[in-house]
Amino acid sequence: GGVASQGSAALIRDIDQTVRFFTENIGHQGQSIPTLTGQMARKIDIQPINGMINYGYGESFNYIPLHQINQLFKQGDHQQLAQMFANKAVILGTVLPVLDRYYHPMKLAAWENRDKVPGVLIQAKILRNQLNHQLITPISFGFQILYVNCFILLCLLIKSFHKMTLIFLASSSIILTISTAGLLSGFYLQTSGPLIIGFFAILLMLAL
Repeated sequence: GGVASQGSAALIRDIDQTVRFFTENIGHQGQSIPTLTGQMARKIDIQPINGMINYGYGESFNYIPLHQINQLFKQGDHQQLAQMFANKAVILGTVLPVLDRYYHPMKLAAWENRDKVPGVLIQAKILRNQLNHQLITPISFGFQILYVNCFILLCLLIKSFHKMTLIFLASSSIILTISTAGLLSGFYLQTSGPLIIGFFAILLMLAL
């Protein structure tokens, strides 16, 4: 308990305002700051990791209204409360339609179908990922640099637009296949950067 158990509920959005990644490196200068879900995972001896949120893991969430809990408490129905919450991770939050909402890639709320979902559901999805080791790990940026350097080197050595176009198409197919297989295995390979650079390298060869 106490200050040592506190964690930030901040969610990091991509440029399109969608939350795709979990990280505790959310300090002003990128330093690590304990998060809500990270601290909850630590409470049961699971060390949180940074990664891409696996939105496809698990079912949609439902929620229990606070007034229902208050009513059971007033009635002294501790047995029902125990059945609802015993040995479960519990996150309190709002599900109001206009407050603390985020864009999301998949349906999270079982009771509605909106463009944005409550932030508390994204927190719940992150926690579910952490507790079940389902966060998707990004592959090292070095792999992208290696691909780009190898492709540029081939362009300089082969100097044939048609051959390099075939190599680019073949390597693109391989990279996309690896990326898809990686997601199924819990790894994420950023493909857009290398493929865009390769495409412009081909155009440069055509211009020359």
